[in-house]
Amino acid sequence: MASARALVRDPDVVLFDEPLANLDAKLRVEMRTEIRKLHRDLQATMVYVTHDQVEAVRLADRVVVMNGGLTAPPTVLQKALANRLGQRLIMGIRPEHLTDGAAGPALQMTVENVETLGAHRLLIGTLAGAPFTAQVPASHIAVEGQTAVVAPVPDHLHLFDATTRLSLLGQA
Repeated sequence: MASARALVRDPDVVLFDEPLANLDAKLRVEMRTEIRKLHRDLQATMVYVTHDQVEAVRLADRVVVMNGGLTAPPTVLQKALANRLGQRLIMGIRPEHLTDGAAGPALQMTVENVETLGAHRLLIGTLAGAPFTAQVPASHIAVEGQTAVVAPVPDHLHLFDATTRLSLLGQA
């Protein structure tokens, strides 16, 4: 209702602050579709705040990740690593940017939960003691309580300075 009142005024910018947070899963999917149609039809700038990664990716033309007030858009990995030999870095990777461990340098995660979601599965667990989620094809065999091997896609890595927490990959 509040969104409708705001849109009736024909604003230049519309701010959505987690508008779907209290809806059940089915209604969330329907409302994401409606918001996307509104965006297309109204041609208005919309800033959409959410903690739901699926929602962000489905609705956005551009995604900005906030972490302590800092953004992390990726650019060229090689430039970010130049002159950083021996320094501590933090690597970030989205769950969908992981592949089977046979494809490259492997990461071993302990699987605590497996969620099958149509064409893919979410492996939810820990990696080096930290929470970690990997999105893999539904055919990927993973067993709760065991180790799964996944590999990051290098072109989709995010790197941060471990001390300052600043992105090493520049701004978009």
